Amino acid sequence: IIDAAGRRHPHQTLVSAYKSFLLRRYSPRTLRMFNSYIPQPSTFWSRAAYKFIGEFDTKLRYTMDYDYWLRLSAKYPLYYLPMSLSAFRRHATSKSDTGTTAQLAEELMVARSHRSSVLELLVHRAHSQVALFIYHLLT
Repeated sequence: IIDAAGRRHPHQTLVSAYKSFLLRRYSPRTLRMFNSYIPQPSTFWSRAAYKFIGEFDTKLRYTMDYDYWLRLSAKYPLYYLPMSLSAFRRHATSKSDTGTTAQLAEELMVARSHRSSVLELLVHRAHSQVALFIYHLLT
C-alpha cells in the first residue's frame, strides 16, 4: 500500500501480512468466505482461461475482479507467488477510500451469486464487518 505521493502507507506491513496469510491458505472456499484478497494488478492468467471464463463483468463497480477470481477458481487452480508484484495506491478519490461500505455489500452479493453456502456467507459477512471496522481504525 502506498499513499497518493507514492510513500509506503504506515499500515502496509500489517495489511500485506494479513493478505499473504490468506493467500497461503487459498482455496475456492476461502475465496468465497473472505473479502477479495487477491491483488488484481499482480495476477496473470492464460489466454485459454480468458477465452473460457470471458471478460470482467463491467456492471460491477467495485468487485469485477473478485467475481472474476471466483469464476476462474471454479474451473482452474490458482497459485500464490510469494513476492510483491504491485502496490495499491490509496488516495482521497479512490473507489476503495470513497465507497468502502458499498464495496463490501457488492462483495457479499457477488459471493452469494457464486452459490456460497450459508456458512460461507455468514463468515463473509462477519469478516466484512471486522474489515470495515479495522479499515476505519487505520484511516
